[in-house]
Amino acid sequence: LANINLFWCRTRVLTTQVVKLDLTLMYILELFFLAKSKMRKKKEKTEEKRDHIDSS
Repeated sequence: LANINLFWCRTRVLTTQVVKLDLTLMYILELFFLAKSKMRKKKEKTEEKRDHIDSS
């Protein structure tokens, strides 16, 4: 019975660690995509400005 309890504790610790890792990865990905979209918006804005300069 003690062995089963130990095994159960270990698996529980492992699963919580995996979940934490998963959440961290998701958070990092979220930040990455946010940064990417911000960069894209900045690029679009600068291109718009360039177009205005070219047309005038």
